[in-house]
Amino acid sequence: MPASLKFTFLAQWWGFLLLYAVPVTAVLLLGESFEMPYWFVLSIFILGLLSLFANLKGFHRFKHCVIAMGKNDSTVLDEQWDDLHQARRRAFIVAGFPAWIGTLGYIFGLEGVAVLLLLLGSLLQLMLYRIPLQLK
Repeated sequence: MPASLKFTFLAQWWGFLLLYAVPVTAVLLLGESFEMPYWFVLSIFILGLLSLFANLKGFHRFKHCVIAMGKNDSTVLDEQWDDLHQARRRAFIVAGFPAWIGTLGYIFGLEGVAVLLLLLGSLLQLMLYRIPLQLK
């Protein structure tokens, strides 16, 4: 892996980690929530849980990019690194949906524990997209 690309992957991971965690932390510490009906708040939490499954297509693409990188075809290696970078970036965006839905849900009365569970789901999905040691 080229050194500049290694730094890009690392910076991208930390950037998305901050993009997920900072809004949730800010809302939990500083925000006040409105009182909404229980069924509405519960439906927001269920939507956040269902958004965990929105990332299946992104993971499928990422997995196939990693498999293609493992074949060591040096003629298209730069193109494969670019494909892997794009697959990770798109999957990172979708992986943030549960955390962002949890942040919005807190504003509408979702409990803090449920928001932290959705944030944890986003962070675990983020960890799925690490570069395997075989490619480093």
